[in-house]
Amino acid sequence: MLAKGRLLGVQFEALMKNDLYFEMGAHANKMASLLSEGIKKAGYDFAQKPVTNLIFPIFPNELVAELEKKVMFEGWRKYKNGTSSIRLVTSWGTTENEIKEFLNMI
Repeated sequence: MLAKGRLLGVQFEALMKNDLYFEMGAHANKMASLLSEGIKKAGYDFAQKPVTNLIFPIFPNELVAELEKKVMFEGWRKYKNGTSSIRLVTSWGTTENEIKEFLNMI
């Protein structure tokens, strides 16, 4: 049990050095902002206002079905008007190119 605690401690120590944890979070939030701005410009609304690296856009069900073939996301809620909200998450590893690719799909 002690070894597992040490292993976790080493990971946290590395994250806290030189504000790496905050840099990673800032990057994830920046990518989410780019993504949500692009979704809004494309004319889509959100189930919740985007404020973190979690985004809940509302898309037509047909578009959701197409996106499921190409992108990993979680379906969130289906509405009676033929639309659904999905859950998109950005991270420290999300690139601007990936954001552009997604926006080109919608």
